[in-house]
Amino acid sequence: MKALRTFWRALVVIHYIIAGLLLTLGVALFQRPGKPHPAPGIVQWWHSRICRALHLNVRLQGELPREPMFIVSNHISWMDIHVLGALGPLCFVSKWEVRNWPAVGWLAERAGTLFIRRGAGQTDELRRGMVERLNQGNHLVLFPEGTTTNGTEVRPFFPRLFAIAQETGIPLQPLALRYSQAGELSQAAPFIGDDLLVPSIVRILEQDGIDVDIHVTEPLIQCGSDRKTLASNARAAILNALQDTRKTSPAADDVACQG
Repeated sequence: MKALRTFWRALVVIHYIIAGLLLTLGVALFQRPGKPHPAPGIVQWWHSRICRALHLNVRLQGELPREPMFIVSNHISWMDIHVLGALGPLCFVSKWEVRNWPAVGWLAERAGTLFIRRGAGQTDELRRGMVERLNQGNHLVLFPEGTTTNGTEVRPFFPRLFAIAQETGIPLQPLALRYSQAGELSQAAPFIGDDLLVPSIVRILEQDGIDVDIHVTEPLIQCGSDRKTLASNARAAILNALQDTRKTSPAADDVACQG
């Protein structure tokens, strides 16, 4: 019975991936030249449907600001993209490898994701892309740990990505992510080490459901801080929020994947 349920859920996920491909292709055919990604509402709808298909119970603590901001978050899984993408008009900065993932990489690129090569000198190109996304009214999401963790820690943040935030003076909005099952950290959710995408998806589909808590902290006003200080302050805010989330998650609002 469990295998049948997993198979059915996999079909639903595949259905929404195909729907995303067709929607994105359809929008691309009628889009004006120079406009890089489809309407934010379509992207948000798609992310929310993927969350539902994966049986993620997303609970939002706090409220995202309406004005565009640099959002910084701890990073646990490929699901982070869908969980956060369901919140509103967001664009992501992701590692270059994601661009080569079948179907998902193309969808991410069409949705406005910026891809960064580790150690590569693409600062000017990345800066232009970030400013463009913000000017279009999108929040820009960064995962400054540079990798994923199992959720028990938040690794030191790389200051490099904070340089552009420092130059523009746009506030930083830290978000803390926590995946749990029966009140304990989820062992199924993390995508770490040598994990492969398809086995990870199957592992998620085998679960009865996973709770995802998103804690929105107070925005960080920069006030002339250097990028290392910004990185340190953002990490501290997320660590503090994760401690609070463990205490208050049952009272969070279950709103992120509705609609």
